[in-house]
Amino acid sequence: LCWPLPALLAGGTYALGYVGDAGSYCAVGPDFTPQYLLAFYLPLVGAFAFNTATYALVCRSATEARVSRSTSLYLLVFAVVWLPSLLVRL
Repeated sequence: LCWPLPALLAGGTYALGYVGDAGSYCAVGPDFTPQYLLAFYLPLVGAFAFNTATYALVCRSATEARVSRSTSLYLLVFAVVWLPSLLVRL
């Protein structure tokens, strides 16, 4: 799942002609913003939702507070890194 899904999404965007000269911003042209959101950010949001659900399960079953704290820091960093680029695209 770590490489087949990204390979499928990248191959699909290339095969459909979404990849082109976009300048220095990114590989997908500005005319294809909805497709970029679906091909990149939808899986990213899905991964964040999966991580949040996993965090909730870990917090429920963890006996040490250290485990919960380190897991919550991971989620916070994930959100801080990817949220600005998502907001720019919307």
